[in-house]
Amino acid sequence: MSDEKKTTAAVVENTPAVQTVEAVAYCGPTIKGVAPQYTIFVDGIPEKLTEIAEEHPVVKALIVPREKLAEMRVKVEQSGTRENLLYQNAVSVL
Repeated sequence: MSDEKKTTAAVVENTPAVQTVEAVAYCGPTIKGVAPQYTIFVDGIPEKLTEIAEEHPVVKALIVPREKLAEMRVKVEQSGTRENLLYQNAVSVL
C-alpha cells in the first residue's frame, strides 16, 4: 500500500462520525411564538424552546423522539397518566 493510501485510510478512520440530529416532537401546551403543541422539529430544537426547557424541566420531559409522538399524544390526553400530569404541570408554569 502506498503512503498516500495509508494516510487517507488513517484520516478516514480517525474522522469523527457525522453528527445527525434526531427529529423530535414537542407535546406540551402551545407556547405562543415558540412552539405549537405536537410540533415536530427535524433540524434541532429552537433556541427559545431550549431555554424554556432548561428553565422548566417539565417542558423538557414533553419533548420526545418523533417515533414516540403517537404514543405520547394518547397518554397526554388520557387523564391520570404520568404524561397527562406533566402536561398539566406545564400548563401551570407556562
